Amino acid sequence: MASDTEEKQKRFTYLQLKLKITETLKYLKIILSVAKPCFMVLFLNYAVNLLQTCLGWYSPVYTGGIIDIVTRSKDPDHLWNLLRDMLIFTLINQQVSKLCIKVHSKTIAALSKDMKGDIYKRILDCDMEFFDKHSTSEISNLLDDGVSTLNNLIAFQVINTLQEVLSILGSLYRMYLISSELAFVVICTLPFRFALSFFEYKPWSALDELNEKVSKLSNDAMTLPTQAIENILLIKSFSSERKEHREYVETQKRLSRAEAEYAHENEPFYMSLIKSVVNEGLTIFLIYRGGQMVFNEKLTAGDLSMFHMYATNFTETISDIHSSFRALHYGYTESLKVLKLVEASSKARNTRQSQKLTKEKLTGDITIKDVSFCYPSKPEVEVLSNINLKINAGEAIAFVGISGSGKTTLSYLLQNLYTPTQGKIFVDGEDIREYDIEWLHNNMGYVFQEPVLLDKTVEQNVVYGLEDGDNQQQVENALMLSNSKFILNERKFPDGLQTKLGSGNTKLSGGQKQRLAIARAFIKDPKILILDEPTSALDGESESKVQKAIDDLVALGDRTVIVIAHRLSTIINCHKIVVFDEGKIVEQGTHKELIGKDGAYKRLFEFQINNLKNI
Repeated sequence: MASDTEEKQKRFTYLQLKLKITETLKYLKIILSVAKPCFMVLFLNYAVNLLQTCLGWYSPVYTGGIIDIVTRSKDPDHLWNLLRDMLIFTLINQQVSKLCIKVHSKTIAALSKDMKGDIYKRILDCDMEFFDKHSTSEISNLLDDGVSTLNNLIAFQVINTLQEVLSILGSLYRMYLISSELAFVVICTLPFRFALSFFEYKPWSALDELNEKVSKLSNDAMTLPTQAIENILLIKSFSSERKEHREYVETQKRLSRAEAEYAHENEPFYMSLIKSVVNEGLTIFLIYRGGQMVFNEKLTAGDLSMFHMYATNFTETISDIHSSFRALHYGYTESLKVLKLVEASSKARNTRQSQKLTKEKLTGDITIKDVSFCYPSKPEVEVLSNINLKINAGEAIAFVGISGSGKTTLSYLLQNLYTPTQGKIFVDGEDIREYDIEWLHNNMGYVFQEPVLLDKTVEQNVVYGLEDGDNQQQVENALMLSNSKFILNERKFPDGLQTKLGSGNTKLSGGQKQRLAIARAFIKDPKILILDEPTSALDGESESKVQKAIDDLVALGDRTVIVIAHRLSTIINCHKIVVFDEGKIVEQGTHKELIGKDGAYKRLFEFQINNLKNI
């Protein structure tokens, strides 16, 4: 029984190791693909650094030669020639060192320039699932700190580890050439050194947990001020400045303690002391034994000096290499966040590349068949359940129901922002997943429930999503249709269409933002127009004008209009009203048909009418 358990444990350990190796090779391939544009400068960086390491092998040779000349041959000409060679070598070595610094700087700059743009594009290419799982500050950190960590891994940590390995092998070889006996003594200490390193450090998995804790607290410390500044109006309104400051200070304290704990566990003081004693003890023994060999003329004083320098370099590098491997592991672990992003983006891009279907024009016929959906971030919560719906081209359809009933979620699926967990959506008879996503979105317009405007000019916001070109006439038409001519009031907005909205769009009221958002949807002249509470932030006069614009579009009958509304008075004239409740369609029909039933729609309508009577 015990034998079976041990066998299973060994098998499990083997499979874990195999999985880890496979995963590492996969991400190594991703690293190579990301670094490919900078291959030449990276190659030069590695080459000059390894050249510098090889040159370092020969420095002790000149010192040992000078000592032998001074103590033995006492030949001035030979000494002068050696000093000349040493000067030339030193100058070359110094220039190579400077070249290493310059090449490293250029490598980092090249990687940052190319990689940041590439990673940003990959972030934008990710599916909505990625943005649901990561906060804005996390994604910003990926673009800044994550890319810097990956750059450091590629340009410094890998080559630094290779240099140390090469330095150890070179020093060991040179020591063997000088004295195989003393080299054997050094080699015999290696098992003890590795055992010391094993006890000196915690397992990498344990340190990974501490590192994860530090990363989380660091992210929290960066998120808090970003979030506070983005919502400064809320903080000022509730006088929460002290509370926000206190929370930030407490997070910084926890981060400081976690970093101190990580530093302590990474290299405890007492183990560092033991390591120093062992290293110095070995040095003393080598000098003692080497001195005896000099007395017996088995070595020269210069040879002993050279051996000591190689042994010192060997000892220091052996002591540091565990830290280098750990730094390499840490850099790789931290870079995994970016590498997983690249992997997710590549999958999304490959999916989109298979979606190439376009048509000469879209009519807007929509069929929803047996669609159910759970958000990927909450797979246990079913938001939509077995939705079946037919929307004919040119129809105006209204989605109504209480908040959280699934109306807006279905609008996301209609834009192919998410894939149904079950079932399919067809547009003009084709599975929506087969369409080229950019082409599909160019034929669709969407007005968000909460108006979203960018920190750009009014004109840039309105034409957002259009091809570059002269869109002046289109802009004016869209502003007129959405009742957004207010922006041309020279007294209030002297810059007109070139008015810079600013972060948070604080220059505009909620209704003004919504009207510009509607103009942005209208300007595309889309064949499918989705309006999520389009008049919720408008005053009565603006609402009636925007509603008339929507009604005029509906009357044309040349596009499909889907209106998500809580204010039922705005959707009475729709061809069909679809009532949602807890992710299901419970009723559908015209306003007159639904009022004739004693159902959910009638109750919602009567509730709103009664509220108006009580005002």
